[in-house]
Amino acid sequence: MSTNNESVFKDLYLQYKPLVAFVAATYLTNKNYVDDIIQDVFIEFFNHLNEINDYKNYLITLTKNKSLNLEHKNNKNNLYEDMDLFLSESVKENIITNELFNNLSEILSRREIDVIFLRIYGDFSFKDIGTKLNIDEKNVKNIYYRALKKCRKEFL
Repeated sequence: MSTNNESVFKDLYLQYKPLVAFVAATYLTNKNYVDDIIQDVFIEFFNHLNEINDYKNYLITLTKNKSLNLEHKNNKNNLYEDMDLFLSESVKENIITNELFNNLSEILSRREIDVIFLRIYGDFSFKDIGTKLNIDEKNVKNIYYRALKKCRKEFL
């Protein structure tokens, strides 16, 4: 970089840094990221300097977009961490049950899953499961223990 370019870079940086910092701080909930946004914005700004007509509007828009993107990324990463704060126990149990069901459906038949869920989550007896699924009690036991064996083999 020539000395002239360095001087232009420094002058523009000093002139617009307060504006960029203000815009970033406006959109960021975590103010610790303001310096990161300033750095990212000015790197992109100077890479496209010759293509820009209105520096101020370009920097405001770029700062706003980078700040919102960072907020979105951070919110997405914190979604599962915050889940415990906002969801009721029954909703959490449903999410866990759905994930468990998805994992089980990869290794068990639908009938095996039904028997497992009715036995463990429904607390049904083998006889009651048989009645509910129109299977005799002995077959229900066989399905249940075969499914448990598959699960142990797969997950333990």
